[in-house]
Amino acid sequence: MTSSVGSLSFDPGADVGATLALQVDHVSQVQVLYVFARPQARFEPSTPFYAPSPLFGVTTQYLQIGGLSTFQQGKLEPFLAGGLGIAWFSPSAVRTAGGESIQPADTWLFSVNLGLGVKWFLSSAFGLRLEARAYMPVYFTSGTFLSGPNGAALQVSAGIPLVQGDVSLGLLFAP
Repeated sequence: MTSSVGSLSFDPGADVGATLALQVDHVSQVQVLYVFARPQARFEPSTPFYAPSPLFGVTTQYLQIGGLSTFQQGKLEPFLAGGLGIAWFSPSAVRTAGGESIQPADTWLFSVNLGLGVKWFLSSAFGLRLEARAYMPVYFTSGTFLSGPNGAALQVSAGIPLVQGDVSLGLLFAP
């Protein structure tokens, strides 16, 4: 994430999560996805007026609702997945070089995710799931609503300040 005074960079870290999927038809599923991570972050200033921060933890949680669609049925099932939801970022206190403690505020953002992967069924009810997924929180900056005799318009300005990704290997249980 970059601002006019510097950038915030996240170190790689492990995450844990769970996916609950409900079969809609033979190729589609509705999914509820939860992911928890605690990566380390640091602030790198772009001006000499600010000092770089030491590493600090940022509790990150995603709750997403979306879908999954497979390309073929059988022992190996490649798939595409995506969804919408919320992201919560809760940074821990940051110690400055002078010994002060700064507590940044929590942030809730709308988020989207896109993923692709493969399911490998070892039996009719058990298998493995390999997946790569990108999480993209959306930061809304402004909105405008215009109305007149010829109609109305809604304009929303937004951006994606960072893209977080994960590669996961999980167990698959099917009824």
